[in-house]
Amino acid sequence: MRIHKVSRFAFLGSVVAFGGCGDDEARSSLTGPASDGGAGVGADADADGTVGSESGAPDDGAIGGDAGRDAHGDAPSQDAIPPQDAVSHDVSGATVSTAAELKAALSNAAPGTTIVVACGRYVDTASDSDGQHAFSPAQSGSATAPITLQSETKGCAVLAARDNNTAALSIEGRSYIVIDGFKVEGMLALNNSSNNTLKNNDVTIGGLLWSDPSLHWGIALHSGSNNNIVRNNKVSEMGSFGAGNGNHNTAAVLVGFNANNNVIENNDADAGATAYSAFGQKGGDISGNMWRNNIARNGKAGFLGMGSTDGTLWSQDNSIYQNIVLNSARAFEFDHNTRQFSIYNNTAYNVQLFVWSIAEDGQPNTAHKFWNNIVADTAVVGYDVNGAPSSNFSALLSESNYNDFIGVTDMAHWNWGGGKYVTLTNWKATGFDANSISANPLFVSAPGNLKLQSGSPVKGTGKGGVDMGAYPTGAEVIGIQ
Repeated sequence: MRIHKVSRFAFLGSVVAFGGCGDDEARSSLTGPASDGGAGVGADADADGTVGSESGAPDDGAIGGDAGRDAHGDAPSQDAIPPQDAVSHDVSGATVSTAAELKAALSNAAPGTTIVVACGRYVDTASDSDGQHAFSPAQSGSATAPITLQSETKGCAVLAARDNNTAALSIEGRSYIVIDGFKVEGMLALNNSSNNTLKNNDVTIGGLLWSDPSLHWGIALHSGSNNNIVRNNKVSEMGSFGAGNGNHNTAAVLVGFNANNNVIENNDADAGATAYSAFGQKGGDISGNMWRNNIARNGKAGFLGMGSTDGTLWSQDNSIYQNIVLNSARAFEFDHNTRQFSIYNNTAYNVQLFVWSIAEDGQPNTAHKFWNNIVADTAVVGYDVNGAPSSNFSALLSESNYNDFIGVTDMAHWNWGGGKYVTLTNWKATGFDANSISANPLFVSAPGNLKLQSGSPVKGTGKGGVDMGAYPTGAEVIGIQ
């Protein structure tokens, strides 16, 4: 077995390579992945569930793309956030072609190493490969020289979990690791790991933490995982693991248990029939995270905010903007101990409720801000606050304004539906949504293209003079690049 060092990019250092080009049978058994010019790993669905063009270049206004400007028309703050890298998937040199070679490469990888993984299927069967260690590198990279683990061609290298209770890949206690372009059958996780990047992966089935079906996740950042980037991934076809499926802790993409200052962007997450939320939370001590330019599909909640069950730890000061929520029971849900979220310039289409909050056992949800959002098509309720004994929404909301509510039957409910504000006019009497409207936003072609037509009544009428909805400047493209 020889190790080749091949010049790649100046900042990446060497490419670790073992053996030949992989198992021909394994290669032939896989359908052809998207080329580097494609929109992501494999076939990426647009908002209507149809597959985009083979070239991957989104049609004008199609869903899928790069981070745009914020709700005020300015570029989002990039403090401590690396710029978006190219979607290019060029690789150099030979590749590792067996699980044993991959384990050896990860054991020997130094900062600046790129490990290219041949087409085929890889399962970490080592005795130490529990839910926290599968294919975890032996050491960290560095800020200027990360360790990169990359599929030879997007989606042709498959990382598969040994069983439902182990992750397909779980990085524990490492920093500056890049995981790029894999098909993942099982959970892809970061545990107590910071400054890592998960990008261009196609995750299915998910897996369980601690063998608990209520802790079922596709991608998970947890237990002290901070300052990570989760970009351009698709999560779908979540598995069914019996009792616990659908518990509010389950999610296609999870941020939880002391996870802070992470960026989750340009992902497409489908909760399906077995996960509760497309983008979920668990455990509290969750702050400074940013969810932007994502598509959330088919969940009981598109985005779930949640602190710790014992009421001691908060999820707070998080931002959710320029996302699209499709075909979900609730666009946004707060389930105890959340505060000071900024939720703006999102489009919720075909949802039953815009915001659902449960405040019980003295564990409140408070001081949240909503502006420049569009809620369209068959929403039953705008704001639904449960566990609250009165019509006072000032605890939940510190701001709600410049939103468009179209097709909403009741603007607000409280006390399990015991009271309600039916119309937007009734609701405005509370002091909220003084500048909000109820008007057809004139989408280009819903649900596949939720950009606004030129004559839309919500163009230029949002807070800061930008458009309402997920496209505040019209230049954004939401979802997988």
